Amino acid sequence: MSPMGEFFSLLDYGRALRRSEGPDYLAITNFRSLAYEALKQASAHRKRLMYDWDPGDVDLANVRDRLSNTTNGYSFVSDPANGLEDAYLELFMRACVSPVDGLLRK
Repeated sequence: MSPMGEFFSLLDYGRALRRSEGPDYLAITNFRSLAYEALKQASAHRKRLMYDWDPGDVDLANVRDRLSNTTNGYSFVSDPANGLEDAYLELFMRACVSPVDGLLRK
């Protein structure tokens, strides 16, 4: 399911739940804490997926991805204009030697 499809599905679920449970109001402070908690959990998942590696500030506005390039093996990671060639190797090394779920563990 696409992200928008998932969003609309959850929206419909929320509407159905509201009809069955009655009107409850969400204060703006509760909404803010919900957004903060979602961001905190997303950051924790990113940290785990990146094996606790923080590549620093990457300006995504300057990352070039040529979607029209259909050359076999092309990736925006290996595009020299992005300067991410070594970043891929660093993440790959961390994935290999990770003590928890590393690729090279016995």
